[in-house]
Amino acid sequence: MGDSYRIKTELGINKSINVQLDQEFEFLEILSLKIQQTDIYTRSCADYGVLVGRVTANNGFGIPNARVSIFIPIEQVDESNPLITSIYPYKSPNDKNEDGYRYNLLPYTPSYSKHSATGTLPSRSDVLTGGTAVEIYDKYYRFTSKTNDSGDYMIMGVPLGQQTIVMDVDLSDIGEFSLTPQDLIRIGLATEAQVAGNKFRTSSDLNSLPQIINLVKNAEISPLWGDPEICDISINRLDFDLRDDANVDIQPTSVCMGSIFST
Repeated sequence: MGDSYRIKTELGINKSINVQLDQEFEFLEILSLKIQQTDIYTRSCADYGVLVGRVTANNGFGIPNARVSIFIPIEQVDESNPLITSIYPYKSPNDKNEDGYRYNLLPYTPSYSKHSATGTLPSRSDVLTGGTAVEIYDKYYRFTSKTNDSGDYMIMGVPLGQQTIVMDVDLSDIGEFSLTPQDLIRIGLATEAQVAGNKFRTSSDLNSLPQIINLVKNAEISPLWGDPEICDISINRLDFDLRDDANVDIQPTSVCMGSIFST
């Protein structure tokens, strides 16, 4: 059995973490994530990297179900294909498709009965049954991840060099921590006009929806492993802090119940 490694890293500090690995290692752990030795292959220097990080709020509280992706601009060969450009015309994260949606990682199907789904990310059934959808997903969404219950994500096989990383999170779709319209109004992130009573509105203009938080950052991706004399090997770390980056501070509430009685 090979060695196992536990890598320590500081929360909220984005940096490359240099790790020298023997080829006999079994697995390494970072944050709440694990990389198996069988997930990588042997050569003098890796031609890909790994990106890990955490999406947090309230100075370190991990946010589940946030979507993180390496943005891939549409290739020139696909710009002349109307089937592809009608779904994926994006040359930058701010570009919009024919329906007015910017590049996003949000599903268009609701996660629960009262969820106001708004997005364009192909669903699993789309990928399984549609030829164009699977082509787009395999080519342009292949480096997409979702945070776990600890708010951590990992993207393996990332191309080396400067990359654009996009994070989308729907505050009404983060599991047991999901916020209601009144929660956002109470903490000053929404107004009565931006919501529809006890439900959030949907719109192709995602920037107008108070429950949708979008952050874009750049990162330099280094090889995951290799000979340190040949390549600059590291694990790349990139966090998204909703408090610092988007001024989102989640404030919990409670309901007190009781009674008054006398003899």
